[in-house]
Amino acid sequence: MIKTIALVFVFALFMGSTFGFGLDLISNLLPDIKTTFSLTDGDIGWVTGIGRLGFVAGAIIAGLLAAYIAPTLIVVLATLGCGATMVGLANTNSATGVAVTIFLISVCTSLSWVPMTGVFSIFVSEGNRTKAFGAIIAGAGIGTSLAGLFSPYFVGNYSWREALMAAAALTWVVVFVGLIVIAHFGILSKRNQVRQSVGELAQQQRLRTYLDVRLGGILCMFFMVGFTVHPFQIFLSTYIRDELGFSVTVAGNTWLTIGLVGTWAGLFMGYLGDRFGIRNTMILASLLLVASVLMLIEIHEPIWFLATAFVFSLAYYCMPGLLPAYLSIHYPAHISVQLFSAGGVILGLGTVIGNIIGGQLSEWFLTLDAYYWACAFVSVILALFALIFMLPAKKKVGTAENCRIIG
Repeated sequence: MIKTIALVFVFALFMGSTFGFGLDLISNLLPDIKTTFSLTDGDIGWVTGIGRLGFVAGAIIAGLLAAYIAPTLIVVLATLGCGATMVGLANTNSATGVAVTIFLISVCTSLSWVPMTGVFSIFVSEGNRTKAFGAIIAGAGIGTSLAGLFSPYFVGNYSWREALMAAAALTWVVVFVGLIVIAHFGILSKRNQVRQSVGELAQQQRLRTYLDVRLGGILCMFFMVGFTVHPFQIFLSTYIRDELGFSVTVAGNTWLTIGLVGTWAGLFMGYLGDRFGIRNTMILASLLLVASVLMLIEIHEPIWFLATAFVFSLAYYCMPGLLPAYLSIHYPAHISVQLFSAGGVILGLGTVIGNIIGGQLSEWFLTLDAYYWACAFVSVILALFALIFMLPAKKKVGTAENCRIIG
């Protein structure tokens, strides 16, 4: 139990470094980066879209490395690399450099996230995995809170480059602390052993009947999550500051709220997933995402931006945990990492396409409202896919090695 708690704690710190005051800080600073390099919304869409192809590359690399390197070691090295690439972004002098460094940061972020499914299959019991995923995603919320504090302070007193340098330094401190903890518990080098019992083989045969339709639907959900939640964040500060004319402090407070809610939203929604089923929780999260979009585009008041951030955070900080938790529960451990790797590739493609389409819609219609309406529509489809393609909660009997699903 202590080892599991330590693992979740360290992974939460890593999530805060890569997703929180890594990618989320970059999203918060995009209006300033945009001004520095004289970019349009369309340019931002292409730059971030190309950059987020790193999610695709990272997921592919994670799948290839899984057979040769311990997943925990991959997570550590990727988090270390994220800090290094943030230093690179802070020192770039061209829009091309921005795209390249965001690409590399996305690779490292994906590499730090995808292998966690394999690590949890080793150290975390099945009944606690959804809560564990929710807990580590809470770490991203802490990082996002720091991003909300960093941006107004550094933009007001220094520049976006110094903000990234400070975030990189924090990332390296986190890696140092995490290495001490996981080395103490002997977590770093342990690898998942590929074992197939008769029960697992029987389960695989049964799951083949769902493979074409149900698994295809789940993978489409990865795409829709990528299309909605990540571009929502990418364009959020630009929308509030550039299109609506509010200050960097208003945008920073919005991000701060997203992060503060995220510190407990993932764990809370993870609890709902364990208590009421992942399918029902995924439907709820999708509808919360729709509500947050409607609040953002219909009510332009600073206090309502905070309410929007609250609702969005409930959705955002559980979706990246619900899907891998679902795969780890309904599919054998030795293939759940491969499935999540494939899902990571598709999520990355959804993010790329969402960023590009969002930027183009903004240029065509002269407002980011066009993308946010598209985001709301796709979120409704996401809820329908969860209802149709996700299996309801199943009761399992037998041992971890030899179990069957009732129902």
